[in-house]
Amino acid sequence: MELPTQLQEAIDRPKTFPLLQFVSKAFEVTNRRVWQFVLASFVFFILFIAAYIVLILIGLLLAFSGFSGLSLEPNNAPSPMMVLSIFAFIFFILIAIWALLVPIPAGYAHAAQLSDQGKEVTLGDFFEGYRVRWKGLLATSALVTLLSIVCLLPNFAIIGGAYYEMVAQQMMGEMADPTRLFATIGISYFFFLLLFAAFSALYMWSYLVTWFYGITGWNAMEASRKLMGWNFLWVLLFNISLGITMFIAVGVLTLLFSILGSALTALLLFFLYFFFLFYLTPCYLNFIYASFAHTVRLNEETEAAQEDRIIDHFMPDNE
Repeated sequence: MELPTQLQEAIDRPKTFPLLQFVSKAFEVTNRRVWQFVLASFVFFILFIAAYIVLILIGLLLAFSGFSGLSLEPNNAPSPMMVLSIFAFIFFILIAIWALLVPIPAGYAHAAQLSDQGKEVTLGDFFEGYRVRWKGLLATSALVTLLSIVCLLPNFAIIGGAYYEMVAQQMMGEMADPTRLFATIGISYFFFLLLFAAFSALYMWSYLVTWFYGITGWNAMEASRKLMGWNFLWVLLFNISLGITMFIAVGVLTLLFSILGSALTALLLFFLYFFFLFYLTPCYLNFIYASFAHTVRLNEETEAAQEDRIIDHFMPDNE
């Protein structure tokens, strides 16, 4: 597939990744319209809770309508059809929530670009992902999500193999060592979660390629990979550092709550935690936008467009 000129030029250029500049730019873009970003995060949070409740009720209605014609086995165990209905209910909830969440980052990217250009940002701008290119965003996100899950499948195979080995030892009357199972779980989870994090960093810009250029699916992922190059290692280190920082922050808040313990303190920490949640989430999404905008020179003219404009300026119009 032939890429737009701006994307192809960005792929062909030597790649730089000034991480601290992107972090600074993310805070700048967010702080320029801080209350709009915080309000949008709060609104999405409320809508997500409401949608989750509605989906649970719909899923329960569908599940119980399926249960009405089902019966338990003689030993009071659930029948296979009942188990299948439960899994179908859980699958329905997960897919519906995923589909509702997919367009949100695109809306934040749209608002970030407006803020970056010094334009006004309204609450409706954050919902643009639901109005424009929703199908393309779903296609790209579905492929990224599916391949991300594939990265974790060997993890379950290794853990399952270790578990059944322990069970087999017990059935043969041997003394099973659970330490080996726990060690296997820990090592495999660490390795494959690291692989998952690297995969996510490499294809971090896929939804932005879809949003700004209309390229979907595997082509969007390939464009993200080529644009990112080896710079995905910087993103991986940044995400790991951010995760550790958030873990420490949650631990400190919990410690303060356990020490101080008053209802007022708990309420204050609760609002402080959610304020940082509503503020830091847009900051991280704007970090993704800032790094992408810098790499592709999103708000600049391409060299080809500049040449065309210069030629049009000096060449007389043909009448």
